[in-house]
Amino acid sequence: MLTSNQYICSFGEILWDDFPSGRLPGGAPMNVAIGLQNLGVPTAMISRTGDDALGAEIKSFLQSKNCSTRWVQTDTEHETGIVKVQASATGENHYTIVQPVAWDFISFTPEVTDLVKNAHTLIFGTLACRNEVSRNTLLELLQYAQFKVFDVNFRAPFFDEKMVKRLMEQADMVKMNDDELKIIGSWYNLSDLDEMAQMHFLKEHFNLQTVVVTRGAHGAACLDNSGFYQSQGFKVQVSSTVGSGDAFLAGFLQQRFQGIAPAQALTYACALGALVATYQGANPIIEERDIQQIIQQQTVLDLPINHLQHIGIPVTDLVASEAFYQRLGFQNVMASTFEIEGEKGGKVAMMKRGTIIVELYQMPPTELLKIRERQNGHIDHIAFDVDDIDATYTVLKNAGLTPLEPQPVFLNFWNKGCKYFNILGPDGERLEFNQIIE
Repeated sequence: MLTSNQYICSFGEILWDDFPSGRLPGGAPMNVAIGLQNLGVPTAMISRTGDDALGAEIKSFLQSKNCSTRWVQTDTEHETGIVKVQASATGENHYTIVQPVAWDFISFTPEVTDLVKNAHTLIFGTLACRNEVSRNTLLELLQYAQFKVFDVNFRAPFFDEKMVKRLMEQADMVKMNDDELKIIGSWYNLSDLDEMAQMHFLKEHFNLQTVVVTRGAHGAACLDNSGFYQSQGFKVQVSSTVGSGDAFLAGFLQQRFQGIAPAQALTYACALGALVATYQGANPIIEERDIQQIIQQQTVLDLPINHLQHIGIPVTDLVASEAFYQRLGFQNVMASTFEIEGEKGGKVAMMKRGTIIVELYQMPPTELLKIRERQNGHIDHIAFDVDDIDATYTVLKNAGLTPLEPQPVFLNFWNKGCKYFNILGPDGERLEFNQIIE
């Protein structure tokens, strides 16, 4: 039983991928549906098979993956879809897609319409539009969908500029790979622009909420209303890339379905796509622990941290604290004032001994009362020294480690000032990144 607005619909082809080594079930919409179901998101598959042994077998496979076949229609005139798959020396797959087959004739029915009306999301692609019957059914259903995800998934020669543009106009989110971005970008003379600029153009031109571009082994990028995010991907021993992009989309949508921030969703999706590439076939069973393990093992941020710059300690009496640290051999190397939300009276002293710097600061009167109520002193933050505060801010934001400040903040400290921002650790510890301006 599907609960209204708590499930996703996937529309399009279900078929058999015929590899030299054997036959495996496939089709991007089905792969995404199975991937979502594996991740705990109820998913309904809308498609059509032949009234034949291959059709019965693929429906049985869907049921074994906990995917309902209720909305998979049966065609008495056309056979179940088959795709002949051959891998090149570079690992890229080449497809020979037999036509016409059953999924070219998906019918528009009241039952399917009600299904889409009550779904959280409808996923669709280009291949199912090669025949006018399935194409017209999709275009009808798009009128009823609440959130529409266009998984571009070009399969030559079964796409054309006019249809792709029409589908993008209908979409809320578009996912494509970097080669597909180049093709679509060329239609708008965007070839001289970088990836992010092309994504910005498409987002604005088609009034999209989200644009996602996958880069194969090099990760992926996401642009939405909150910003631009990137993941560098994960290194694995590739067995086959069939289904990797579908697993990526399933992972990304599952994370967003749960309200996870886009940067973290992107990392999760890249990890899932990479793990699927280590198997032969599009629908291996991937455990959550395996996804988290590869993320933990390989997600090391390339942060330009030089060293621990200082330790920040809020004090109730700056004069007394400064005298205390002087007794320990520290010297005052910088003194300044600051204000909090327009309230003046804040004072700071940077106390240095050797390479160690302790920042002592006394808050303005209102905030100072809160410090005094604590009854015991504590370290408020540790600060890392960086050479490029803006680049560091971008790296951390893209990684889903949301800075507390909307942008790096300037303070009139030292000779020419400094810029800083903070993030929080797992237990709420405050980590500051600070660039002293030379």
